[in-house]
Amino acid sequence: MKQLHSILLLTVCLCVLGMVPAARSCEPTELAPGTRCDDIDNDCNGEVDDCNEDFRPPVLRCPMDVLAECPTDTQPDRDSIIGYAKAADDCGKVKLSYNDSRENMCGSFYIINREWHAVDDCGNVSTCTQMITVMDNTPPTLSCPESVTIELTANPTPNPDNEIGFATATDTCSEFELTFEDEEISPCAKIRVIIRTWIAKDACDNESRAEQIVTLTDTEPPVLQIPDPVTLECPTDTEPASDRNTGIARCNDPSVQISYIDEVTKGCGRTRIITRMWTATDVCGNVTSAPQIITLIDVVSPAINVSTTAEDNGLIGLHFDATDDCIGPSVFGMIDVGDDKIPVTDGKLLNLTRASGPPSVRFDHGVLIIATETATLSVHASDGCNANTVELDLFGEQERHIEETSAENPAP
Repeated sequence: MKQLHSILLLTVCLCVLGMVPAARSCEPTELAPGTRCDDIDNDCNGEVDDCNEDFRPPVLRCPMDVLAECPTDTQPDRDSIIGYAKAADDCGKVKLSYNDSRENMCGSFYIINREWHAVDDCGNVSTCTQMITVMDNTPPTLSCPESVTIELTANPTPNPDNEIGFATATDTCSEFELTFEDEEISPCAKIRVIIRTWIAKDACDNESRAEQIVTLTDTEPPVLQIPDPVTLECPTDTEPASDRNTGIARCNDPSVQISYIDEVTKGCGRTRIITRMWTATDVCGNVTSAPQIITLIDVVSPAINVSTTAEDNGLIGLHFDATDDCIGPSVFGMIDVGDDKIPVTDGKLLNLTRASGPPSVRFDHGVLIIATETATLSVHASDGCNANTVELDLFGEQERHIEETSAENPAP
């Protein structure tokens, strides 16, 4: 009792002196942003704050949703388009983590739902979801063989080891299938044209197409059989025919077109050398050409006909002409009187008198009057290659034939 009295007395003294602490007025305080948990009794429960007093989750910010083309690295990366989540907490450290759920669409086309988690030291959790879509819209890269022309009998099946070749393709996102489709047309009997469409399709049905043209054609020229060289006597028809000596070129393929062009080298009269160039062209345009030599000669001289007729008043009619199988020959007549040669024409009227001494020649009203001891009518005819001369003694009517052959006549 004595001790209690002493304590009360001490308290009264201290209060009088102002040394007793006044009671604290406590009002709950909400933590302002940026204020960390501290050793203050902010909620006025008589205890300093600790984790039991931190109920607010961290502030979490997700990266933006991403739409990208494959191939894309989808690992979180602050320096890429994928990004990295950010989190902050007023009362302590924050641990970031994520979980991925992936939905495969096709090939390398997929969707990732990435759930980010931010956990502070007191176990408060914030979550957000980032959607990452990786698409495959790019078709495979296709390399097509070059178009090619091959022999009609060759095999047009694709083969990487020959001239036909085989397409190649690559794809950076997924596996692909490489196929081809053929469409064939035949513009003519011996030509086949294959339009080969190469197709590379990936797992998402993206496809690339390229066209290769394979032409199968007959490149072998036709076999042409030409007639042998021939020498013919004028007159002869030199047009080609199977029933003539000139003959005709042939081919074992009836579809082959055969034609010819003549190059003519002229000789004397109607002689000539014909270089006949035969050409065979098949339906594919292959050509074979070969020459045939045809030589046309003339070795027969013109035939001369000479005669005289008795006309009125003792006149003599002179008649002569010439014929030739190849060409109309040139013909002229001449009377040899002494040293003189008097030209005459067919049908000329002649008054001829035998007389000694120097010959006398004159014309009177178109009549040739000759007085001479001898008179010879010479008729000359030429076809350009060969010549013939007939001499007729006008007093004795004796004929003498003189034939000549021109050096211009082609040798057979």
